[in-house]
Amino acid sequence: MKKTAMLIAVVMAAVAVIAGLTGCSSDLDGDVRVIALDYRAVIVDEPGGRGKAVVTELLTFDLRAHSRSHLVYELWRELPEGYVDGVNIEYNVISVRQIFTDGSYMVFDETPNLYREDGDYISTAPGYGPNHWHHSKGPYDGYRNWECVLFYVDGLYREIVYFEVVYEMYNASLRYNDASVFYVTLLDDDTTRHVQSVKGQILFPVEIMPKEGNYDVFTFGTNFHGFPFTESTTVNPGYHTFSFELDSSQLRFRPYNRYIEFSLIAHGEDRHIFTQYAQENNYHNDDVLTEIMQEIADYEVLTGRFRIIGIILLITLTAVAAFVVYLVFLNDKRLKKKHNFPHPTTPNDLYREIKNKSRIKAVALIFIGVLVMLVGNLISNQTRLGFAFGAFFVLGAGFIAAAICLMVISKKIIKALKIRFPNAKIWVSRR
Repeated sequence: MKKTAMLIAVVMAAVAVIAGLTGCSSDLDGDVRVIALDYRAVIVDEPGGRGKAVVTELLTFDLRAHSRSHLVYELWRELPEGYVDGVNIEYNVISVRQIFTDGSYMVFDETPNLYREDGDYISTAPGYGPNHWHHSKGPYDGYRNWECVLFYVDGLYREIVYFEVVYEMYNASLRYNDASVFYVTLLDDDTTRHVQSVKGQILFPVEIMPKEGNYDVFTFGTNFHGFPFTESTTVNPGYHTFSFELDSSQLRFRPYNRYIEFSLIAHGEDRHIFTQYAQENNYHNDDVLTEIMQEIADYEVLTGRFRIIGIILLITLTAVAAFVVYLVFLNDKRLKKKHNFPHPTTPNDLYREIKNKSRIKAVALIFIGVLVMLVGNLISNQTRLGFAFGAFFVLGAGFIAAAICLMVISKKIIKALKIRFPNAKIWVSRR
């Protein structure tokens, strides 16, 4: 009985290891989750604008404080960063409001202070306490600034809250000799982990919108390699509007595609129509359109290439698993022919030997199967080989199935021995 319980414990531990290492979310992921984004960007081309877009976001937060004694006092919105062709994406936060379900709102005041002590969140000193926001450009680490907007609130427990943020994004539009590119990242990295809904509108004033045939639009991100959108000149009068709406079924990600991005490329006679005042970049006077389109074409076929690789990997590993099983049986048969192994002299010894060996082998097979699945999951999460987990899962499931078959067969053998030796006392482990 103890050995059976141990076998069950090993299986449960293996399941726990897979669940823990496959990136399953839990409350330990954090108290603050962005679950919905309503995004609106208006392209601006004016003197000193530097390729600016004015962005208004309605963020829905799901707060999950662990207890009433550990409330949430700080929310944040990570601002996607980028360094493209020698220029940085820069932000200027204009306003923050908390929106309530009845339509009313509370305007938060800007504070120059980054709260560091617990007392800062409840302090009544000027520039501290709740109902403030702070634009943090973060501790630059040589690669990222970790730039974000922080919202300081008055101790919230478990509830859904809404915040509206308005900011200017500079260098969203870049100018080249033969093209102009508008490129925005709505969400990236950790901000995609819990998001369930994304709505977006990209608005080009009609006077700076390229004519049909002089622009191309692309979307990037999610496991679907992009997302659908619509175009309209009537949704927002005076603007050419690109709209999209994604639900939870479309917002599926792996580590290599955790982003939602939108891009418009202008060319031909309208190549500079919305970048008259864009900031100069390293390739401001170079022809880059061909190179840009080739990079996008390569991106478009990338998923198909990795899908083919994944299928080949699945077939190969399945064949390897079958060949390994064949070699095991072949080797067992060869050894039995070559050597005369001693057999138990009593039925009780035979029961003991069958039970012990079958349990040991079953545990070993389950361990190997779980290890194989784990390796496949890690490979699929860190690469574009989405089929890798399926391939390794088949291989791992084969080992686990072999363990189950082994236990079933051993029980049938023991049952047959009981019939053959009806007077033998069944061996039972000592408590």
